[in-house]
Amino acid sequence: MEETTKVAAFFDLDKTLIDGATLLIVAPLLRKNGLIDLPTLVKAGIGAKVFEHFGATEARVERVKRIALKIVDGWNREEMQELIEGVLEDLFLPKVYSEAVDLVQRHQNNGHEVVVVSSSPIELVRPIANMLGIEHVIATEIMLDSDGRCTNEFVQWVSGKAKPDAIRAFAQRHDINLSLSFAYSDSRTDIEFLETVGNALAINPDGKLRNHARANGWEIHAFAKPTKPENLNENNLISNTWVRTGAGISAAGAGIAAGVALSRKLTSRAI
Repeated sequence: MEETTKVAAFFDLDKTLIDGATLLIVAPLLRKNGLIDLPTLVKAGIGAKVFEHFGATEARVERVKRIALKIVDGWNREEMQELIEGVLEDLFLPKVYSEAVDLVQRHQNNGHEVVVVSSSPIELVRPIANMLGIEHVIATEIMLDSDGRCTNEFVQWVSGKAKPDAIRAFAQRHDINLSLSFAYSDSRTDIEFLETVGNALAINPDGKLRNHARANGWEIHAFAKPTKPENLNENNLISNTWVRTGAGISAAGAGIAAGVALSRKLTSRAI
């Protein structure tokens, strides 16, 4: 059977598509609504820094996984996504790199599948991907109970060595040729993720990733420009120029619908 020529572009989220860490950007909102406490937030921040500077040992991975489960415990997936959609313009749009917007658009215009790959919970990642007009998301998923609330079990953990496995599984499902595909990230913890494809690019790389990229002839890019207001359409989403040549795709609507009632509802369910 002839090998597929379908191509994908896999983008890490934090410090690659957006300037900052998703969880830390949204943390004040989560705290305000009683969805995360300060000690858990501090542990998450420390864990992320340890992970970034010292790499992923089995013990560190397990510690981060336990923190992740504690963070999302009791979240209602649909309500959480609505809450995040309601603050996209204020919290996340100013953090989107305009260079990343241009790059995603070029891939879409070339007919490539564009995928956001993140260790953050899918409840946080999917609304951001929708805002950017990106259809596919590979992110950490938690098993839901019968009421649609997160439990203490993973469906999929996406971090470190689990990222390449998730990408290979996606490629198999979508008939993607990884040797022709692209991957973008900023972190040393994503080296194996970047090595999964034929075209790896380092975006705002940390020291270890920068050295690895130079040693392997990977391109290195610095993203710094924020998304400009003129890139918005009438729905406050990234401009609808984000379409594939000849076959447009519509970004999922990220309605600005979360209000006081939803906030109270989320708070009552989280306590």
